[in-house]
Amino acid sequence: MHIKITPEQMKDIANHFTRASQEAQAQIRDLDNQINFLGENWAGNTQRKFREEFDNSKISMQEYIRIIEGIASELNRIANKFETVDNTY
Repeated sequence: MHIKITPEQMKDIANHFTRASQEAQAQIRDLDNQINFLGENWAGNTQRKFREEFDNSKISMQEYIRIIEGIASELNRIANKFETVDNTY
């Protein structure tokens, strides 16, 4: 087996995933703030249904963040393993 990527490169890619997760979290907060603003200025059955649908969608958005964080964690774990193996030789 031949590995052509360095641990540093893999950690850099992991950092991209971490930043993507942070950006997604910020976007969700921003969207949530916008929806809260709507709720302050819009009432009724349609607004309640819209809010419910948004809250349900937010669950999927948060799952996406967990997946991205998991990928970053796994890439860092692999990079650390590469470093350990490299240091033993």
